[in-house]
Amino acid sequence: MMDPVLAAAVKTLLGLEGGGWFYGDSVWWTVFGLTGNIMFSLRFVVQWLMSEKSGEIVIPPAFWYLSFFGSIINLIYAFHLDKLPLILGFIFLPFINYRNLRLMWRKQREERERRAAAEALERGEISPEEAAAAAAAATSPVITVSLPPASLPAPTSTGSAASSQKLHTAGVTRSASPSRRNGDADDDDDGDDERGLPAPAA
Repeated sequence: MMDPVLAAAVKTLLGLEGGGWFYGDSVWWTVFGLTGNIMFSLRFVVQWLMSEKSGEIVIPPAFWYLSFFGSIINLIYAFHLDKLPLILGFIFLPFINYRNLRLMWRKQREERERRAAAEALERGEISPEEAAAAAAAATSPVITVSLPPASLPAPTSTGSAASSQKLHTAGVTRSASPSRRNGDADDDDDGDDERGLPAPAA
């Protein structure tokens, strides 16, 4: 167990006891908090100016840097004020902004690798196949989902039998059509005989 004198010295050094430097009020803490707020708010100004310059909505890298460092300063200042609503409002922002920075860095690295492969191809240092392989390797992997064959619905025996029956019936109907027409002609001849008309001479 830590010595009480040493524990008191550590708490005083960290500003955790007796209104030390961490929880004490001073002009430097005010400047520190204003710096965080200015950085966190300036990101929207930078994003607006870049969007106006390009004529479309653009999120420049400076937006994420200002968001990351500004959120860290605001979180520290919220702990300094020791107010739970402020702490909860800023505690997740540094992690989210850092994740966005990681994604941005990965995309920039992929663009540099593709650009280097294209320049090497123009100089004749690599073949087109090697350039294509380098570009594919620089691209972020795409997650694909493949369904197992068992998950696909198999055709039912009733449906197969019905389809086969329809095909068989259609084939019989088409094949029987000429004979049916001949049968109709024979029936007509028989009808002529029954009506008393003379039969043609053999």
